[in-house]
Amino acid sequence: MLGFTGSLADARSPDAKVGVVNIPGVQQQYGRNFGVSVAPFRPPPPVVSAPIGHR
Repeated sequence: MLGFTGSLADARSPDAKVGVVNIPGVQQQYGRNFGVSVAPFRPPPPVVSAPIGHR
């Protein structure tokens, strides 16, 4: 086992470091912000081109 500077995960490691997540606990912690992205998805702007046709 490695010391405090090591990155070895064992039974005493915090859940987030091991990769275990308690979803109800996170929902309670984040409240209505649970599942809301910090950077909202925005579709790319539409590409506007000059109309081709009769003048």
